[in-house]
Amino acid sequence: MQKYTGRRKVVTDFERVTAANVRNAVSGVLGQHDMNSTEENFLFGYMRGIQPIYDRVKEIRPDIQYNTVVNHANEIVSFKSSYLLSSPITYVSRKDGAGVSTLVEKFNDFMHLSGKNATDKELADDLHICGLGYRMIYPNSAYNGDNSPFIITTLNPMTTFVAYRNSSAKNSEPVFAATYVNKTGVGRVYDVYTPESHFRMTDATVEEEPNPMGVIPIVEYVHNEFRLGAFEPVIDLLDDMNILESNRIEATAQNVQSLMWFNDIALDDDQVKALQNKPSAFIFTKTVKGGATPNIKSVMVDLQQADQQVLTNDLYKKILTIVGMPSTGDGNTSDSSNNGSTIVRNGWQHAEARAKETETLWARSDKRFVEAALSIARALVKDGFDLREDDITERFTRRNYEDISTRATVLTMLLGCDKVNPKQAYQVCGLFPDPEEAAIQGLDWYWEMEKKTVKEMTSGEGGRVEDAGDTGSGERRTDGGE
Repeated sequence: MQKYTGRRKVVTDFERVTAANVRNAVSGVLGQHDMNSTEENFLFGYMRGIQPIYDRVKEIRPDIQYNTVVNHANEIVSFKSSYLLSSPITYVSRKDGAGVSTLVEKFNDFMHLSGKNATDKELADDLHICGLGYRMIYPNSAYNGDNSPFIITTLNPMTTFVAYRNSSAKNSEPVFAATYVNKTGVGRVYDVYTPESHFRMTDATVEEEPNPMGVIPIVEYVHNEFRLGAFEPVIDLLDDMNILESNRIEATAQNVQSLMWFNDIALDDDQVKALQNKPSAFIFTKTVKGGATPNIKSVMVDLQQADQQVLTNDLYKKILTIVGMPSTGDGNTSDSSNNGSTIVRNGWQHAEARAKETETLWARSDKRFVEAALSIARALVKDGFDLREDDITERFTRRNYEDISTRATVLTMLLGCDKVNPKQAYQVCGLFPDPEEAAIQGLDWYWEMEKKTVKEMTSGEGGRVEDAGDTGSGERRTDGGE
């Protein structure tokens, strides 16, 4: 069986793609893409349950054969995507100022209106299945001020690729991107994008039009450096679990439908005919020496279910460790207590570390996506939408499986230190999805409480503070005062 070790990074020797060389540029990298596409097709099928166990042939008693798929690949993908995106990805301001915050909020509204949350989920699934995924963004021709100025869609990784400059740099710049569909009677129809142009290419024609965005609208996201899917490193173990479970079910069935052993038994014609319909269910023997010993009994097999379960549990634990998933059995599930030792034992810290690795690479690709989105928004939004790439950053928010009490203690300690900016305290503690907004709300609440305390202290016994209105001096007076 072929071993799957991640997808290839598609590279090209072309420095610039034009109408004159686009056909050669695309054909020059198709070999790399097609190999990736073949492997991706297998991995997508594996996740859906189309696994090698179905090719297994049982030599002994083939009438009792169960090719059972225990689809942990689907479980892995589901957990990884849902944990990474426990809450929608949002964009937050990297700079102080109400003006920037307002524009960032509007940008998030655009993302919501474009259905980005759904495309994030699709993209995350692709990453965890085959190690990479693709997203495309382009101007919304129907933009009217009440909807999003751009449209976001997820592309099929089996028919999409980004070609990077052939360089020793791991993060080399993309030269062009392409996606295609197969049309009856036409063959592959390619849409090829460069920062300058959009090419529509068939076997016979090449059409070119300007790319108004100035950036490649197709962005490649990768799960890790090697473009490995989440369950790809444990395919062998997953296959072993399928074999083990199939054998267990077959052993149980064979005991239920046990072989009958006939020794020195004489049967009449009708009995023989009845038995001939199920030739594999009976064993006939004759005593060679010592005379006839008539006997009829079932042939039973000791299943050793306990040993089988121990092996199953061991394989499953190995799988969870390798892919970075928490334990969900043996009473080790996490709960709202968030006890630190429980979290470590159950593997939630390991899961969080893996998710942060994915975040880091996601963020690198997302910079290109945000660049394209802002380019479109600045061109179509007419009310001074001048948000820049360095004004914002993405924010992942997940259920906090780490020790909440510890984080709260850290926040309290930092807020009590006069040498630490409160906004830094909110960022470091990791309790809030948007530390900037949480800090603003926290400080607003603090000053409200301070005002309330001052008012109560200055009201006097039975007194009441009233707003004297704008006196020009900002002073307040109490009832009965001069």
